[in-house]
Amino acid sequence: YTISVKNMARKTRRRKIIYRIIFELTQMIKPSIILELGTGLGFSTLVMAQASPNSKIISVDGCKNTLKEAGITLQKAPQPKNIQLITASFDDFLQTFSLPVDLVFIDGNHTFEATTRYAEKITPLISINGALVLDDIHWSKPMYLAWQHILQKQEYTLTLDFFDIGIL
Repeated sequence: YTISVKNMARKTRRRKIIYRIIFELTQMIKPSIILELGTGLGFSTLVMAQASPNSKIISVDGCKNTLKEAGITLQKAPQPKNIQLITASFDDFLQTFSLPVDLVFIDGNHTFEATTRYAEKITPLISINGALVLDDIHWSKPMYLAWQHILQKQEYTLTLDFFDIGIL
């Protein structure tokens, strides 16, 4: 599966409202540590960094070429110093990751199995006032089923479905 940078950027421009929601959520939570699985071109990373300039942001992507493009995006921003970009598969990264996190943004490997697996692995690390954000929850039937499956978890006391993203 490949996608051009041009197509990724086009999709990104349509997401202004989603970015505003992510910005507001990030400001509300005041996270110490943010984990992003799926860096893409770095726009959501940048939104979270600008919303919470003192947060440490760890952003993981399996594609080194995509991370290179994200690095270019982030270098143009005034405050990217709090961002750590990591090239790794999400599964490999999550096997060793154990830091408590306040905000998790998952936007990658849009399959039921992968999405539910990532959510299951990361949920115990989310702080009591933290949030898990899933992107593209209505993108496909498997993603919608993953969203529905994760909604059943009792760890989450509030869920919001914004069609493009879901917040738990």
